[in-house]
Amino acid sequence: MPNEITNGLKSEIAQVIYESGSTEHNSVKKYVKTELSEMLSKGQITKEEMKEALEYLDKDLSKGLAARNRMLYGDVLFDNKTAKLLNETGLSIDDLYQASRFAGEDYTINTVKLSKEEKSAAQNGELTRSELANIQNELNAKIKANGGDKALSEKDVIKLMKSIGLEDGTKKISVAKAILAGWFPAFNVANAITVGVSRGDRNLVSKTREEKPFGSQDSNDNSVTNETEAKMSVLKQQYENIIENEEILMPQEFEQEFEE
Repeated sequence: MPNEITNGLKSEIAQVIYESGSTEHNSVKKYVKTELSEMLSKGQITKEEMKEALEYLDKDLSKGLAARNRMLYGDVLFDNKTAKLLNETGLSIDDLYQASRFAGEDYTINTVKLSKEEKSAAQNGELTRSELANIQNELNAKIKANGGDKALSEKDVIKLMKSIGLEDGTKKISVAKAILAGWFPAFNVANAITVGVSRGDRNLVSKTREEKPFGSQDSNDNSVTNETEAKMSVLKQQYENIIENEEILMPQEFEQEFEE
């Protein structure tokens, strides 16, 4: 993992960020800011260190931490449509959690633009760089193994994964913006909307979020490690090192230190 991803964070600061138990990303930042303010008042960190920490804790990292907390501590929330989908497919909650591992360290479902060869590989059930495609393949394979004949769409997969806490890394863009992006022919917006509706886009064009690789990628690993996943991984390593190296005083040692 590249060293620069640590951003020079003190271990104490990394611990505060990693330990945030909030399930909403706005609350994650609020919790961390409160804790760091307390450390600042006690002289444990400097104003500059606090500023750097809050810049490090960007929106994507906050969302990743909140999604992790929803998966670990939150309740599974199935609306009627999702419950019906589970019933129709014969999938269990355990199946969903097992498939969620393909979302990576940031607990966010993202994807990358796949080549024709990669799309063909995905259709054959092979792992690709697209987290969404990998989760979709895993769940559809389980359905088939259970004797079912229903295939989940990408929309179905996102709905099921969000139910157990994962963050949705996909987004939608208006037709007007799609024209500017070159996804529709360069004619007037009214005609573009008509085309969009006739194609079933309902005035919205689905646009999956492109993950940008961070650092060197293992050629044997199909997944893309983005910056947020790298941050989450390093924070976890730092936290585990803190726990592992923490000195716990035995009773006699505590008494000796107290007397001194």
